[in-house]
Amino acid sequence: MTLSIPLRLGLGLVPALLGLLVVGGLSLGRLDAVASDERWVTHTFQVLAAVNETATQLAEAENNVRGYRLMGDRQFLQNFRTAQTRLHTSIETLRQLLADNREQSNRLVEFEPLVQQRLDLLERLSEYRAQGGGRELSEGQELQQESLAFSQRSRQVLGAISANERSLLEQRREQAANTGRHTRLLITGTTALTVLIVAVGLWRTAGAINRPLRELKQGSERVGSGDYGLRLRESSDEIGQVAAMFNRMTEQVQQREIRLSQEDWIKSSLARFLPLFQSQFKLGQFCHAMLSQLAPLMNAPYAVMYTRCKKTETDEEGQVLTLCASYAADGAPQQLALGQGLVGQCGVEARPLHLHPVPEGYLRVSSALGSSLPAEIRVLPAVFEGHVKAVLELAFLQPLSEVEVEFLDRFMTNLAVVLNGLEARQALEASLAESRRLTASLQQKQDELTQSYDELEAQAEQLRQSEALLREQQERLSQANEEYEEANAELRQSEATLRDQAHQLTMASAYKSEFLANMSHELRTPLNSLLILSQLLADNPEGTLNAKQIQYARTIHGAGEDLLALINDILDLAKIESGTVQVEHEDVEFAELVRSAESTFRAMADSKKVGFKTQLDAGLPAGLESDARRLWQIVKNLLSNAFKFTEQGEVTLSIAPCDEPAGLEHQAGSLPWVAVAVADTGVGIAPSQLEKIFESFHQGDRGTARKYGGTGLGLSISRKLAELLGGTLRVESTLGKGSVFTLYLPLHPMRRAPAAAAAPETPAAPPPPAVAGSPVPAVAPASTGARTAGAAQRSSILVAHSDAGFIEQVSAVARDRGFEAVPVTELGQLKSLCERMLPTLVVLEAAMEDEQGWVTLGVLKQNVRTRSVPVHLVCAPGDRERALSLGAASTLPATGLTPELLENTLGPHMERLARPYRTLLVVEDDPVQRQAILDLIGNGDVYATGVGAGSQALDELARAPYDCVVVDLGLPDMEGAELLEAMHQRFGAQCPPVVVYTGREMTRSEEAALKPISEAIIVKGVRSPERLLGETAVLLNRQESRLPETKQRMIERGHQDDPLLSGRKVLVVDDDMRNIFATTAALEAYGMRVLNAESGADGLQIIEQDPDIDAVLMDVMMPKMDGFEAMRRLRLMPGKRTLPVIAITAKAMPGDRQRCIDAGASDYLTKPVDMDRLRAMLRVFFTGVPDA
Repeated sequence: MTLSIPLRLGLGLVPALLGLLVVGGLSLGRLDAVASDERWVTHTFQVLAAVNETATQLAEAENNVRGYRLMGDRQFLQNFRTAQTRLHTSIETLRQLLADNREQSNRLVEFEPLVQQRLDLLERLSEYRAQGGGRELSEGQELQQESLAFSQRSRQVLGAISANERSLLEQRREQAANTGRHTRLLITGTTALTVLIVAVGLWRTAGAINRPLRELKQGSERVGSGDYGLRLRESSDEIGQVAAMFNRMTEQVQQREIRLSQEDWIKSSLARFLPLFQSQFKLGQFCHAMLSQLAPLMNAPYAVMYTRCKKTETDEEGQVLTLCASYAADGAPQQLALGQGLVGQCGVEARPLHLHPVPEGYLRVSSALGSSLPAEIRVLPAVFEGHVKAVLELAFLQPLSEVEVEFLDRFMTNLAVVLNGLEARQALEASLAESRRLTASLQQKQDELTQSYDELEAQAEQLRQSEALLREQQERLSQANEEYEEANAELRQSEATLRDQAHQLTMASAYKSEFLANMSHELRTPLNSLLILSQLLADNPEGTLNAKQIQYARTIHGAGEDLLALINDILDLAKIESGTVQVEHEDVEFAELVRSAESTFRAMADSKKVGFKTQLDAGLPAGLESDARRLWQIVKNLLSNAFKFTEQGEVTLSIAPCDEPAGLEHQAGSLPWVAVAVADTGVGIAPSQLEKIFESFHQGDRGTARKYGGTGLGLSISRKLAELLGGTLRVESTLGKGSVFTLYLPLHPMRRAPAAAAAPETPAAPPPPAVAGSPVPAVAPASTGARTAGAAQRSSILVAHSDAGFIEQVSAVARDRGFEAVPVTELGQLKSLCERMLPTLVVLEAAMEDEQGWVTLGVLKQNVRTRSVPVHLVCAPGDRERALSLGAASTLPATGLTPELLENTLGPHMERLARPYRTLLVVEDDPVQRQAILDLIGNGDVYATGVGAGSQALDELARAPYDCVVVDLGLPDMEGAELLEAMHQRFGAQCPPVVVYTGREMTRSEEAALKPISEAIIVKGVRSPERLLGETAVLLNRQESRLPETKQRMIERGHQDDPLLSGRKVLVVDDDMRNIFATTAALEAYGMRVLNAESGADGLQIIEQDPDIDAVLMDVMMPKMDGFEAMRRLRLMPGKRTLPVIAITAKAMPGDRQRCIDAGASDYLTKPVDMDRLRAMLRVFFTGVPDA
C-alpha cells in the first residue's frame, strides 16, 4: 500500500512516541518501586521510634514509682499515671506498625502481658508506700523483685523487636540502592533504543520521499533533452500524483510533437502539388499528371478518377461520371451514372466512402510477378460549394493512418477548387467560341431581314384590299347593335326590379338591427340593476349577511353575467350576418397563438384532469396574415367546446401547412394554406349532426335530458368568422370517440373591399368577468414582434402604450433587471391581464385611446386583486399631482423621455420590487401610537422600524433604504412638513413615498403644501387605521390576499371610505326605477349624495335648481326627452360646459359612443354598469380634466 507524505512522516514519528511512552512507563514503574522502598525504610524507622518510645515510657513509669516510694511526693504518682497512659498509646502505635509483620506482631503479643504485669506490680508497690507498715515493706520487696523480673523479660522482647527491625532496615536500604541502579540503567537503555529506532525511521522516510523526487528530477531532464517516451512510476501518494501529471504532460508534449510532424508532412505533401495545380493543362492532362504524382505518394497501387459531366445539353448539374484518368486500372468503366456503384453513390452523397475489409474477388492488384487483394478501398469526392466536381477511388495494400486520411481530405478540397477553375476556364473558352459563332449568324440574319422587308411591302398592298372588305363588315355590325339596344332595355328593367328587392332587404336589415338594439336595451336595463345590487350584496359592506347569503348573491350575479354573455353572442352573430364586421389584417405569429392557448386553458385542463397538448409543424412558417382578434375568438371557441365535451383523455391544438381545401378554389389565389386543428377525445358527434351544429342555436344534445350547457352560437359564429377571414371551418367526428375541428386559412388572404357599414364601437366598459367554469380571457395573439401575456410570470411588467418605440425602451430597462416586458395594445385587456398575471408593475399611457388611460388607472386601483400593483403613468408634467392622487406610483413625461430618465425612474422601483420583503419607517413621537402603527401594518413580509423624532428619521433613511414612511406632523424637534421638505432635498428622486398620519385638523393651505410631497394625508379618526392600512398596502405593493383575514376586512372597510367621492352630489337620470335604486345604493355606499330624475326634462330642471351637483349619470333611451337631447341642452346652460356627464346606454350598437360624445357626454358606459369603472371615472373627473 502506498502512503502519503504526511502519513509517512507521521509513521516516522510513531516509534519516537512509542519510545517516549515506554521510557515514561518504565520510569514511572521504577519510581514507584523506589518510592515503595523508601516507604518501607521509613516504616522501619517508625517502628524503631515506637519501640524506643515504649521503652522510654516503661522506664519513666518505673522511675516515677521509685521516686514516689522514696520521696512520698504524690506528683510522682501522677507522673506514673501519665507515663502508663503514654505507654499504652505507644504500644497501640507499635501494634499498627507491626501489623504487616507476623513475627514482630507475635513478639508484641508476647510483650503486652509482660508490660501489663509489670505495671500492675508497680501499682501495688505504690500502694504499699502509702500504707507504710512493716509487713507491707517486706511484701513490697518481694513485689520489687518480681517486678524487676518482668522488666527484664519485657526489655528482652523489645530488644528482639528492635534488632529485627534494624536487620530489615539494612535489607531495605540495600534493596532501595539496587532499585535506583536498575532504574538508571533501564531509562538509559530504552532512551538509546528509542533514539536509534527514530533515526532509522526518519532515514527510511527521507529515502522514500527523496528517491521519487530524484527520479522526477532526472525524468524532467530527460524529457527536456527530447526523450518523450519516458514514463515515471506512478503511485497514489503526492509524488506519485505529480509523476502521473508529469506522465500526462509528457504524453501531451509527445502527441503535440507527433501532430506537428504530421502537419509538416501534410503541408509539404500538399506543396508538392502546387506547380501542377497552377499549370495550364487541359482537364485530361491534369488528371493523369495528378494521379501519377498522388498514387506513389500514398503507396496506392490502384487509382481511378471520374469527373462529373452533363448527360444532355439541358442538364445543368450533370448526371454522369466520366473516367478522366487512371493509375494501373485498365479495366475501369468509362462512364458511371450517379448512384451506380461506390463511385456513383459517392457522387450522390458528396461524402467519402470506405470499404474495409475488401471482399474476396472484389478487386486484385496485379503486377508481373503476382497479384494481391487490397487491404482497403477509399472513394473520395471533390466538393466545391456543395457541388461534386469529381470522384477519386484509391486502393491500398495497407490501411491508411489518420494523418494520411487527413491529407486526402485536404487534398480533395484543394482539388475541387482547381477543378472548378479548370471548368470555369473551359466554359470561358467555349463562350468565346460561341460568341464568334453568333457574330457570323447575326450577319446571315441581317441579309435575311432585308429580304423580309421586300416581302412586307407586298403584304401591305394586300392589307389595303382587306380594308375595303372591313367597311362592308362594319355596316353589318351596325345592324347588330340595334338588336343589342333592345336587349339592354330589357336588362335595365331587370336591374330596376333587383334594386327594389335590394331596398326591401336593406329595410329588413334595418328593422332587424332596430329590433336587436331594442332587445339589447330591454334586456340590459333589468340586468343592470340585478348585477349592481347582487354585487353590492356579495361585497357585504355592512357585514350583515352570512356566508350562505353572500353565496346566493354571487350565484345571482353569475347568472346575470351568463345572460349578458348570451346577449353579446346574439349581437355578434347579428353583426356578422349584416356584414358590419370589418377584418383588420395584421401579422399573427403561430407561437404566440399557441402560448395564448396554453396560458388560457392550461388551468382548465388541470382542473378537469384532461391532457392538453399543442403542436407546431416543423415546416410551418413564423405566422400568417389575418385578423388576430377574430382568429383568437375562433380558436378560443373551439378549445372551450373541446374541454366542455371531454371528460377524460386529452385535447390537442395543432397547426400545420396544408393544401387548399376542396370547395374554396380561387378564394385566396394559389397561395399556401394552414390548418389549425382542435382534436378531442370527448363524446363525439353523430353523422346526422355534423352540419347542423354550425346552425345558430343548435346543439347536439337537445331535449330535456341535456347534459352540457350553452346557447349553440359558438360554432355558428366561428364558421362565419372563418369565412370572413377567407377560410372555412370543418369537422370530423366519431360518436363516442371524439371530434376534430379544423380551421383552414390562407397564409396571405386576398384583400376584400371594406364593409359598407363601420365596425361597432368598443364600449367604454370592459367585458364582464368570466363566471366559474368558463375559460379566462387571454390576450389575443399580438402582431409580429409582440409577445402574449400568457407566458409571462410574476417577474413581468405590463406596458400599455401606443408607441412601439417607447415599449422597446421599457423592455430594455426591464431586461437589464431580469424582468420581461409584455406589451398591451388595448386598454380593455389590461385589467384581466393584471388579475391573471399579477405583474411586478404596470406602465400606462394616460392619453391612450382618447384619454382612457386615466379611467383604466382608476379601475386598477379599485380592484381588490390589482390595487397593490404599482402603476407608473405616462402623462404631462402638470398632471403629476392628479396621477398620484388617483393611485399612480410615479409619473413619466409624455414627451422628451430619455433612456437615462426612464432608467432612473423605473430602475429603483424594479430593484425594490424584486425583493421578497418591504421596509417601513414610522415617525411618531408618541410611543404608544408608534407601537400601535407598527402592530397594525407589520406582518411577515414587512420589516417596520419606529423612531420618535425627525432627526432620527433622517438618520435612519440615510442608513438604509425604506419603501414607505408614515409621518406624524407633531414631532418634538421639527414640524412634519419640515421633515418632508428635508427628505426631498436630501434624497431627491430616491425619497420613499410618504403617508401623513396626523391627529390635528389641517387648514387648506397646509394640505395644499403637503400634497405635492406626500402620497396620502390621513387625519386620525374612526376609520383612520383602516385607511392607513389600505394606503400602506398599496404603497408597499402587498398582496391583500396574503394578509390576515381581519386586516383584509379592515382594508375593504377603509376602501369604502373614499374622501374623493364622499360628500359629492350626483344626479342619476333614468326612466327605470330599478336602475335608479341599484345605482343609488351603490353610490351611497361610497358616501355620495344621490339625486334622481325619471326623464331628461326632469333632470335638466333639477340641475337648474341645484348648482352644487358634481356629476350626472344620463340614460340615453328615455321617454319625452331622451338622453341625447338632454345632454345637448345641458351643455347650453351657463357654467355647465365642464360638468362631468356620463352617458349610460344599453344598446351597444355601432356609433353609440361617438353619438354620446357628440351630444355632450364626458364619457360613455354600457349597461350593465361596471361600478368599479364608474367609480374610477368619477374619481378621474373629480381630480380635474386632463391636459389636451
